Amino acid sequence: MVVPSPGITLAGSPSRDDASGCLVRYNIAGQGTISVTLASTADDHATVMQLLGGQLAADRPSSRMLYLLARHESQGGKPIGCLMATLATQMISSCIYDYEEPSEVRLIDIQERTELWGLQIPTLEGAPDRLLLSLSLLYAHCLYSKQNGIRCGFCVPRPQLLEKWRGVGVPVRPVPGGMALIYPQYAHDYEYYRTSTVAFFLVDEMLEVMADAFRSCGS
Repeated sequence: MVVPSPGITLAGSPSRDDASGCLVRYNIAGQGTISVTLASTADDHATVMQLLGGQLAADRPSSRMLYLLARHESQGGKPIGCLMATLATQMISSCIYDYEEPSEVRLIDIQERTELWGLQIPTLEGAPDRLLLSLSLLYAHCLYSKQNGIRCGFCVPRPQLLEKWRGVGVPVRPVPGGMALIYPQYAHDYEYYRTSTVAFFLVDEMLEVMADAFRSCGS
């Protein structure tokens, strides 16, 4: 069962965690403490790139990139997952898929949008449940988005992961009316996008229900 310690810790709140950029921290009975932090240093960025299986392209991420790191604090801060997203972008609909924009987000400006591109959670001995870790990273993404004026997000998950999120009450919804893949076949990520789907979420709605999703997943 997920046991908050002493609840979800927000960056910017009066807490010792502020200096570390911690967005989320919680205990799992019998497994220790998990935290999700903003990857803000060159070493953090390198760790994310290693988890994603890519090469370090720059010392620091660009202003539109967001990298988050999940760590097992009870195992010396061992990296156990990461998230990669962009802020104020609309590349999914312009470069990858053609679909009808959901009515819930049509009036939201591009500067108030985020796109989630990758969740990487390697299978490691002693690591927590992978669904729980994905929720931790997703929740931290929403917290950071809220703090930076982001109102909605799009993502390209595998259908199986989207089903698991929705199964524990996470309000990430597939775009209505289907979609058509426009990404070129010769591009290196083509197979991933061919077998993925497009979904969207509203940041405020996500933050309202994510605590319940944690309890549902961790019970």
